[in-house]
Amino acid sequence: HGYLDIAIDAPDIRFSEDRSRATVHLSIREGPRHVIREIILEGEIPEETRRPLASLREELTGQPMVARRRGILQNRIEEIFAEQGRPDATAAVRQVSAGEDGDVVLAVAITSGEVVSIREITVSGNARTRESLIRSRVQMQPGERYRRSAERETFRELYRTGLFSTVAVGLAEEKGAERTLAVAVVEAPAREVFVEPGWGSYELLRLRVGFRENNLLGHGVRLGTEAKVSVMGQGLNANLTDPFFLDTQTSASLAGFFTHREEPSFTQQELGGSLFFSRSLAQHLTATAGYRLKTVALSQIDAEEIAEASDRDYDLGSVKALATYDDRDNIFFPTRGRRGTFSVEHAAIALGGDVGFTRFRAGLRGFFGLTSATVVGLRYDTGLILPAAGEVAVPVSERFFNGGENTVRSFNQSELGPADEGGKPTGGLAYNVLSVELRQRLVGNFIGTLFLDLGNVAPNRTPSEQGQDAYDSRSRIVSDTFSDYFKDFRAGIGVGLQYLLPVGPARLDAAFNPDRDTGRNEERYAIHFSVGMAF
Repeated sequence: HGYLDIAIDAPDIRFSEDRSRATVHLSIREGPRHVIREIILEGEIPEETRRPLASLREELTGQPMVARRRGILQNRIEEIFAEQGRPDATAAVRQVSAGEDGDVVLAVAITSGEVVSIREITVSGNARTRESLIRSRVQMQPGERYRRSAERETFRELYRTGLFSTVAVGLAEEKGAERTLAVAVVEAPAREVFVEPGWGSYELLRLRVGFRENNLLGHGVRLGTEAKVSVMGQGLNANLTDPFFLDTQTSASLAGFFTHREEPSFTQQELGGSLFFSRSLAQHLTATAGYRLKTVALSQIDAEEIAEASDRDYDLGSVKALATYDDRDNIFFPTRGRRGTFSVEHAAIALGGDVGFTRFRAGLRGFFGLTSATVVGLRYDTGLILPAAGEVAVPVSERFFNGGENTVRSFNQSELGPADEGGKPTGGLAYNVLSVELRQRLVGNFIGTLFLDLGNVAPNRTPSEQGQDAYDSRSRIVSDTFSDYFKDFRAGIGVGLQYLLPVGPARLDAAFNPDRDTGRNEERYAIHFSVGMAF
């Protein structure tokens, strides 16, 4: 804070009569507060550096003089010259005077050095990666003036590819107005085989195995295949991703997939593919858009109302846009930051399917560190499906369900919300989930949690539950959906214990329902054991 002449006397310690307590007296003489009154620049000052130097002087004048201030001033001035193509510039800072009132005058002797341009760019260390890919990430070209910011951006761009464990970018050790920009890399392992066991309260035992090639043919293209199996389903998928589609900052991903999964009231089988493009719009903000086409076969439909209203087999073609903002400090145990998503998906016959609807989804998470070991997490998720004109029913596998290990934890999987006369969940066209969770680090990797979940599904009741006929018009089901959008929230109050693993926390949650609907045979409580965060 600028008190460079502070003096502290030896402590005066006085004990109580029984010596169980002590009073410590410290005598402090802070002296004058030293403040930078003026910065004098000496030496040759090129015209292109005058404006940024003037801004720097204005920024630092009036600031407290601290021990590291000279080094900061020196580095900032040398950075200004390096940005203007003068990497050899030096700045020697000395204190000219310091008045009794604390005013400090600093003088800087500047040697500007010559302007340097790039003669050539050399690349070394790449065994698998094509040199053209590395050169496409370099932010300077031969003949251009050297810029320190471009050197650093080149470093970031090469690291961002994920292809290299080490990156070094800088001018070669040589003199002259034309120099070589040297890029040296150490390639990271390109192939990966993974086996990830897991557990979920609904899926029970699950296993995920796969293979990834992160540098296909040296172009940085990623090829991945994986298989997933659990007690409740199986899945296969393969994807091909180009992180620099057409040599741009846009990522393109082509995927094919097959899934077979048993839900509480039906079984679905999907076969399809997708093409999506993704791009970073700003720090922490990503946009994704693409097309998906799939064939769905439904079987073992237990809910009578679903069986009557749903096609058992259908094709779905849709386009989707998604925006994601994520500035959390940690994926598995965030202590601060937010994550927000918003997506719109439109399915239509013109896009190659048999059904039409528009689906909106939004989610927001916020994390607030109360102490280094205590975090409060907040979550809100919502969704809405609007059937296309002339459509009444939305296929059951496209509807929203609620309840389970990652939503309202006082319910088992999908059991919150409307049900048929036999108690089988039918899903709805809208839903909400709100959660507040207190996370406390205990010992080692153990974390204790207290949480409150609230959630619903709209329409809240099926026509049969209301003693009415089945939906026969779009306007009626949409009206009921909006009318019930923020009604009939069910609650879950609970405690949990987590153990942090490299793949995410192993989590045991127990929650009870404080307002059980006996007419729907809602359970009083539910216990979930799974791997991964609830949100």
